[in-house]
Amino acid sequence: MSIHYRPAGTQDIEDIAALMLANTAAQGGQLTGEFPPALIAEWLAANRQHNMPIMLAFDEEDLAGVLFTSVLGWTESPVVQAMLAQHLPNANEYLYGPVCIADNQRGKGILPGLFAQVQAALPGKKALLFIKTDNIASIKAHAKMGIRELTRFHCNGWDYLVLQEV
Repeated sequence: MSIHYRPAGTQDIEDIAALMLANTAAQGGQLTGEFPPALIAEWLAANRQHNMPIMLAFDEEDLAGVLFTSVLGWTESPVVQAMLAQHLPNANEYLYGPVCIADNQRGKGILPGLFAQVQAALPGKKALLFIKTDNIASIKAHAKMGIRELTRFHCNGWDYLVLQEV
């Protein structure tokens, strides 16, 4: 296995959308929301404007994972807005996520690799994120990377943790 990382470009939109779709709640996964190609294209354009990375991991030529970032005020997602109502962010925080690792790539160190790439791209900035409370695998994986729970919130029938990089 030879994993390599790079920022996302417009040529990656369809592959990112396919990976995300396969892991949405509607497909039995844990991702909150839907991620059609048009939204990913919009996110990519906004991130370029704000110098925020969307980082990709590849196993050879296959997309193995994606980690989105954004400035805190960019999205109007109800879940993000509920999270921000529970934790007032400071100037050095950015919105981390969603993150998605392909089923056949989980447990291979791709998440820490993606996170390290984002940390290098955003020196001095700290990740702020949410995870559903029933997503134990994600909570454990993030805890191993030094991301800790700040508080909890409820939105659209789900309970979430607010987490922050320490």
